[in-house]
Amino acid sequence: MQILPLNHSDLDTLTTIQPHDWTDIRIPISFYLQANYCYPFKVVIDDVLVGTGTAILHEKTGWLATIVTHSEYRNKGIGKGITEYLLTFLQNHNCENIYLIATALGEPVYKKAGFITESHYDFYKNINLENLAISENVSPYQSGYKQAIFDLDRTISGEDRSQHLEDFLAEGFVYLQNNNIEGFYLPTLGDGLIVANTPEAGIELMKKRFQKFKIASFPQENRGASDFMESHGYAPVMTPARMYFQKPMPWKPAGLYNRVGGNIG
Repeated sequence: MQILPLNHSDLDTLTTIQPHDWTDIRIPISFYLQANYCYPFKVVIDDVLVGTGTAILHEKTGWLATIVTHSEYRNKGIGKGITEYLLTFLQNHNCENIYLIATALGEPVYKKAGFITESHYDFYKNINLENLAISENVSPYQSGYKQAIFDLDRTISGEDRSQHLEDFLAEGFVYLQNNNIEGFYLPTLGDGLIVANTPEAGIELMKKRFQKFKIASFPQENRGASDFMESHGYAPVMTPARMYFQKPMPWKPAGLYNRVGGNIG
């Protein structure tokens, strides 16, 4: 088994390991190949690509993302091998906190590797709320909002994700109250990130997001978002785990009204 950097020429081959219940993994991996803080790798056995995984580096924090093993090569230590490789890679880059999002099947596997479950995300699908009235406090992004968005995201997420967010700001929205940014929504970043420091901002930005998305996912600790979904007759269909390795970072899950996706929470 070899673990090597993944290249653009490998993208089409990824269809051979694509999980049937995942969205096209070539989409996030294409992004990883372009971003200088993402490091995608492939697992090769006898010249056959049998697995993949990516390390994402946010200054002193890191994420393990899009870990996939070919269905015909499972139970051969491939997932364990790529996980350990990515852990070592991030530790060698001085990461103080390392995280991943695990499916129900993956959670016990990662526990064996030393990861600890910190939280679960409630995942909803088949949402039809595109016609909700939205507050006039929701307005398009302007360049002067950049630093306030970065500061708010760091307060809620506990990490510096500014270089990850920057490419997606232009098409974003903010919630303004007395000229203060209380929340933001980035529709083109993953599944549409929403971060807010007040329930009013978070809920109004959720309404805005539902104009485009029919899915939602946020930490179970965010009772305001959960109550909003329940009030409209929706219940979670999955609860993927958020897990850390050895040391957790301080974050405020009640301020996350929609995660980016299964790659960086």
